[in-house]
Amino acid sequence: MNKLTIVAKNPQTYFIKRLSEELGEEKIQHFNPWIDPVPASYVKILFRSSGIYHSDVDLDFVRGSGSDVMNPIKSLEIFRSKSSQYEFFQQHSHPALPWWRLKDWTAHDKESDEFLVKPDNGQGGWGIEVFSGCDLDRWKELQRLKGDLSWVVQPYIKAQEYRVFFMGSERICLKRLPKKGELVSNFAQEGEAKLVVLPQEIKEVIGPLIESSGAYYGAIDLLDTANGPAILELNVTPGIEQVEALAHQNLILALLSANFFCHIIKV
Repeated sequence: MNKLTIVAKNPQTYFIKRLSEELGEEKIQHFNPWIDPVPASYVKILFRSSGIYHSDVDLDFVRGSGSDVMNPIKSLEIFRSKSSQYEFFQQHSHPALPWWRLKDWTAHDKESDEFLVKPDNGQGGWGIEVFSGCDLDRWKELQRLKGDLSWVVQPYIKAQEYRVFFMGSERICLKRLPKKGELVSNFAQEGEAKLVVLPQEIKEVIGPLIESSGAYYGAIDLLDTANGPAILELNVTPGIEQVEALAHQNLILALLSANFFCHIIKV
């Protein structure tokens, strides 16, 4: 029987559990490339890993597999880190905030009073902090002494945040709010959200980004600033627990309708 190979370090996420429910465990083989032997056979790969482990063992497996993968390997590489996707935004003229690698950042000539720092390979809002220019200079020195400058810096802008989940032609828009006293509105940080109609100005921004990304599904975070929408991030391995609950949609079943899965779901 044809099986779907799921590349993930943690097979107990909500996404993978839901996939097992809808597809059936007998049609899935789990593969943790950090500890498991390489499967004897694999035809289709669903990639549910990320760069937070600071190792490319997972990507190396996919690159050498010769198999079809969702999302495509190029998308997985581009959106693996904050810095690589910010470079992509610049190259393709997608509207985004200014950014600097922490190692290159200085307070001089930066037109902002506050700056947000985030780990280059972080996810779920982990590690995000806001500093004044002087405080960030001091924090940068502490990070240099620790030997960890793998962070990115952006101006801190207070604006309404949206998340747009996409899958094929489907678009689901959430208006996001941080938990009281917190900086970020990520679901992993107990942020709140509500389902809203996709604003036209955001629709016009995400269309070209989705097309150029090559991804079939993902989640785009944006700020609705005074100067128009600004893209924060495109996540090509997003969680779906919050969006399934708010939209009352079976997104895993919708995902399995993609042509990519045809040979797996055949009886």
